[in-house]
Amino acid sequence: LAGMGAMFAGRPDLLPPPAQWVLATLVQGICGRDFYRHAWNALRGGGANMDVLVVMGTSVAWLASTATLLLGHAGPLYFESGATVITLVLLGRLLETRARDRTRAGVESLMRLQPQIAHLDIDGTIQDRPAGSLHVGDVFIVRPGESVPVDGTILQGSSDIDESMLTGEAVPVGKGAGDPVFGATINRDGVLRVRARRVGADTTLARIVRMVQQAQGSKDPVQHLVDRVSAVFVPVVLGIAALTFLAGWAVTGHPAGALT
Repeated sequence: LAGMGAMFAGRPDLLPPPAQWVLATLVQGICGRDFYRHAWNALRGGGANMDVLVVMGTSVAWLASTATLLLGHAGPLYFESGATVITLVLLGRLLETRARDRTRAGVESLMRLQPQIAHLDIDGTIQDRPAGSLHVGDVFIVRPGESVPVDGTILQGSSDIDESMLTGEAVPVGKGAGDPVFGATINRDGVLRVRARRVGADTTLARIVRMVQQAQGSKDPVQHLVDRVSAVFVPVVLGIAALTFLAGWAVTGHPAGALT
């Protein structure tokens, strides 16, 4: 990056080639080690992915520049190119990881809104039971300020329900007898008598959490596209590079000429 900055500033001589080699080697060997490991695993499995592309491009840039430097040729050096690619890809993965962590934290905070206790109405007698023990058809009471334990239908009472944790809507929704309510939403004022309609993993909250977890565990469509392209692109590029190297060697009569 320092070398690229010097180049953009119009002073490529600010960072001497040996210093560029040292910095690029550190980036290649330390920051890029995970790329090499993942690329090796992909190749052992008979495929190619984005890591193979990164390793192939940055390694060739480093090797060609190192050969040019050691052989004393006046050709261009590409140390900053490989280091920049590795840095930018790592930065992108860091941002992706942070976004996943924020999403995971949001899901966990949402799950904590689910009450642990439900006020079960058994023939007019109110009994506190674990919310996880509710079954479809059970009748329970939701008092003002409490969260609804599971999805249900209001049998009696009316109230304003805060559904912002599910819908993002800041204004509470007025609901009465016959209207649906959802687990983890908050009853603002009135006392509600509710019949359980969906419980456990079938509640709206549980399904939202499940979809988010599935999305986090799967690759982005762009990553799938890159992997599919890599499976064809890598062998083709390697073949073209090999032919170019052999042609350059034949024309110049020296392998260094093919590299530069």
